[in-house]
Amino acid sequence: MLDRRLYTLAGLLALSCAIFLLWGLQGRVWFILELRGIKLAGLCVVGTAIGISTVLFQTLSGNRILTPAIMGFDALFLLMQASLVLIFGGFNYARLSGSFLFVANTAVMMIAAVVLFSALLRRNRNDIQLMILVGVIFGLLFRSLTGFAQRLMDPSEFSMVQGAMFASFGGINRAELATACILLGIVCLWVWQ
Repeated sequence: MLDRRLYTLAGLLALSCAIFLLWGLQGRVWFILELRGIKLAGLCVVGTAIGISTVLFQTLSGNRILTPAIMGFDALFLLMQASLVLIFGGFNYARLSGSFLFVANTAVMMIAAVVLFSALLRRNRNDIQLMILVGVIFGLLFRSLTGFAQRLMDPSEFSMVQGAMFASFGGINRAELATACILLGIVCLWVWQ
């Protein structure tokens, strides 16, 4: 029964992707297919990463309602963006390389996760509820600090931070997408085992 549902969902996904790629094609078909293909690949990578992280988190916490957002890492990302704008200024922040921001954000998020999880799990022997509680507290702290940093900015700098707050699939960097696909593939294989 489960296999039939998975095959049905996979078929619906393939049909949706085909409709997204081929709907209303006119003019320069290859150019449009290339843009839509990159956007579709980005959507699939993000959807897969969110789905896997949610299932892993719900499995570890033993709760089907909680999502990884409760741990506050999204708030940490926003705090990092606001801090970069405050430190470098809006003009210099806009000149930072997208690859540099990608690597720096990934590194900071990984270091924060390792420090938080290793410190809590080593000291309190796999106490998942304590880790979730600490994540909620840090999330509130990061959101408050981000709000404070945004109040210190002028409107043009605030608009830059606001642009980083929301996902945009309009201008996806191919190199970063390829890196994300490779890393996601490695993580998926590791999790599957």
